[in-house]
Amino acid sequence: FMSYTPNQEKIKISSTGLIYASAFEFLGYNAVVGTQEGATHSTITAAITDVPSGGKILILSGTFVETISFAKQLTIEGVGRSTVISGTLTLNDGSDWSRITNLRITGAITVAANANSIFIRDCWQDAAGTLTNNGTGNSILLIRE
Repeated sequence: FMSYTPNQEKIKISSTGLIYASAFEFLGYNAVVGTQEGATHSTITAAITDVPSGGKILILSGTFVETISFAKQLTIEGVGRSTVISGTLTLNDGSDWSRITNLRITGAITVAANANSIFIRDCWQDAAGTLTNNGTGNSILLIRE
């Protein structure tokens, strides 16, 4: 880790290039999921429960065997193909304007009928996984593997 001390506040830069102000606070995120230093949650589900609507979640490298389902506006970002949701992802009514980016999903992705203006970009999905988009105004770009 590299670090410096501007204005008496210690800032750290992790080996992956992510910036955080203490061992438990990555700048700009309400929650960080993973087992690495700086993570605030070990599961995505726990982070989703704790973060308020409009919040931002960072998922670090790792495989997370979970069934993800939520009904509030969230931004969920991975760090690339090494962030793997081994399970399903469902965006329910109430998740309008949510953003999912930069992660890999092995199972089904479902956008509910009243989940609108969803943005899913720069994500990978296993070829056996399915995509069901019942909402309107959604922007979904997946790389199928």
